[in-house]
Amino acid sequence: MVEPPPIIDGAQAPVPTPSVWKALGVSCALFATLLLLANLVSVPFLLLVSVDKTVSNVLNSRTTTIEIDGKFDGRALSQLGESVEHRFPDAVVSVSARRPSGVELSIRPKTLGSSTAGYEEGVRTALSATTVKAPKIRVKHPRRRDVFTEIMSDPMIIVIGAFSTQVSIVAIWLYLRRKGRPEGSDLPPFHQGSVVRAVLIGAVAGVFVAFGANWLDDAFRLLFHVSTTGAWESTIAGSPAVKILAISMAVVGAPILEEVFFRGILIGQFQRIDRAGLGVCVSSVLFGVAHMQDIATILTITCMGLVLGTVYLRTRSLYATVTLHMVNNAVSFWILLRSSA
Repeated sequence: MVEPPPIIDGAQAPVPTPSVWKALGVSCALFATLLLLANLVSVPFLLLVSVDKTVSNVLNSRTTTIEIDGKFDGRALSQLGESVEHRFPDAVVSVSARRPSGVELSIRPKTLGSSTAGYEEGVRTALSATTVKAPKIRVKHPRRRDVFTEIMSDPMIIVIGAFSTQVSIVAIWLYLRRKGRPEGSDLPPFHQGSVVRAVLIGAVAGVFVAFGANWLDDAFRLLFHVSTTGAWESTIAGSPAVKILAISMAVVGAPILEEVFFRGILIGQFQRIDRAGLGVCVSSVLFGVAHMQDIATILTITCMGLVLGTVYLRTRSLYATVTLHMVNNAVSFWILLRSSA
């Protein structure tokens, strides 16, 4: 039963008007806090683990290999190497002999800001100054990788990122739980009704959502011409320890904590003002952005968020969405393991 507004000086005090903008602002602020905390937790680990490795891998991916057929004596080989190094001081040049004749020239930029343009023309100009006659050149252009792509393909970084996000969600939940005492207004009730019914609904829906999301992800990748190699795919090729950690966090940790944050806390901000449908949309978009990897992943996860939010409103239980999320991630990993076998 709703209590009447308090009476002040013989008149009822005005009832505060629920604000959509306030709920939206609080949701975005909580999401920004989550990203900030996750980065603060993960950056020290990233600096410790793999910054040098990441930069080295990116630079290696930008190596241009030039194969030159022709008869090179020691003098011509030395002249070629010195000439190319002189033309490209911001690159590391390696010259090696090839059998039965010819050389292989590797040119790698020294820094991320170094340009890789003009390598082929520079080598042709350098060859013209040698005694080699009519050399044939074959250029192997690198498959470039940027820093973000390299980071997202490192299994250890994926595990660290997932761990830091989950720790940050726990910190936010504990803060809101303490802030809401004694009335508990900062955290909505996360479950109503039968637990068994909620779990069964989540388990059945999770299987359908997993295969549907897999199909939708493939469709978005075809539409936007995005590579199918993603963040969690790289963990399959990692060490057994990394693989176990990744699967544990993806199948157990992430479903519980992400559902508490995105469905429980964020949608709860809008439930208080009777705008739960809008809350589902907002939380779904933020859910997609939180899995920022490429446009196909963001769109797929956003659609998943809409399904999870709808299930949460229908069942009024996070048990249903947590189970759905767990089953989805477990089936997705099973599909990845089968495809990589």
